[in-house]
Amino acid sequence: MEWKAVGRIRASICREGYTSFHPLRKKKLPAPKIRRLDERDNVRRGFFSEPELRRVLSFLPADLTDFTLFAWLTGMRKGEIASLRWEDVNGDVICLRAENAKNGTARVIPMEGELAALLARRKAARQVKVNETVMLSALIFHRQGESIREFRKSWATACKKAGIKRIFHDLRRSACKNMLAAGVSQRTAMILSGHKTDSMWRRYALVEENDLRTALRATQQYLATAKENVVAIAGD
Repeated sequence: MEWKAVGRIRASICREGYTSFHPLRKKKLPAPKIRRLDERDNVRRGFFSEPELRRVLSFLPADLTDFTLFAWLTGMRKGEIASLRWEDVNGDVICLRAENAKNGTARVIPMEGELAALLARRKAARQVKVNETVMLSALIFHRQGESIREFRKSWATACKKAGIKRIFHDLRRSACKNMLAAGVSQRTAMILSGHKTDSMWRRYALVEENDLRTALRATQQYLATAKENVVAIAGD
């Protein structure tokens, strides 16, 4: 199929195919049969490596760099990040309110490591000038005091300049993958990222081919060492 060849996902192809022939159905005219594509494995698998992320950050507008970095480090969704306010900060902890969380459950994000430096930058960027009046933004991430909403064009431009083809939501997948690789327990990682079910977590906890190779090598090394130990014990 031509649509599939250019990278269209299966669900889109099925829906657009139906839409194309819908007028024929209304007029009770015979429509050609279209094979429905299997959507069982219709899961996006994009994620960022650290160098790729830094490259994209270098081409983003200033008001989106910390916003993007926060998504990379925490796995928080775009709308959830945009909702964060200074009144949600308690010391070095940010609380995402339940009404702003997609899963309806509040969660806390401690500002550790690079996140602490990020929060300090946001404090420094809190002052905004509106009609010659200096004001303090109520939002942690903002554009001249206003909420960050749509930035597809800026994102596409930055990715193009960086030579990387990714969507913003790939940052969430990347955070989940990084937590898994770092040895964070699944329960803790799910609380941080805001996943409620194991099935949804498995869609995000992606593993690269290199990770699989490393796992297999480590397993084989373990088996080889165990075998040597058995032989050594038998020899004694």
